[in-house]
Amino acid sequence: MKHNANTAGPLLNLHPPETRHTIAPVIKMETVNRASHAVWKEFQAGMYVLRKYACHSSANSTAIAKSNLQLLHRTLLKDPDYSQRLQAASSKGAKSSLPTSHCVFANHELRADILTLQSGTAIQLNAHDERFAMYLSITGKSLIQPEKAPLPITRKWWERPRLPQGVESLKNGDAVVVNHKGNRNKQIIADKSDCILLRIQLPVMH
Repeated sequence: MKHNANTAGPLLNLHPPETRHTIAPVIKMETVNRASHAVWKEFQAGMYVLRKYACHSSANSTAIAKSNLQLLHRTLLKDPDYSQRLQAASSKGAKSSLPTSHCVFANHELRADILTLQSGTAIQLNAHDERFAMYLSITGKSLIQPEKAPLPITRKWWERPRLPQGVESLKNGDAVVVNHKGNRNKQIIADKSDCILLRIQLPVMH
């Protein structure tokens, strides 16, 4: 990988963060094949190096972390096992009226879940003190906004539509990095259609 990634540090609480809506039980993870496992370990190693040595430039390290996550997903798409898990998550999510979580990889430090959000449903965008989270939009469009929905912007008929202050749009391929210091009281909400997200949780470096 161009930007590697791996992690060390305090053990990670593997339970998913609290959600605004109840998330369906995590599907029991099956054994990950060797090729896919190597990709995850490479990502994990690179993230460890990034967080340990690039912590003084948060903006730059955040951009690299997003790039790492996007590259991880593109690489894993070549793995039939990962593609099948995406399809399974999508199928299971379509049958549920609540957001669902499907674990695709986990060890004592890293956890990865595929999240499926139905149109109009939301999950809290937060991270606990001992970890941070990364989200990648795979399909659909979602919005990051305060839990208390902002008032719509009034505009003239000739003005282009724009998002209210504090609202961010996530389109396919967009990524966001969350830690316990930022994004408090915010949520990801599926906008107009169902969406699928990849969430990575890692320990915070001290």
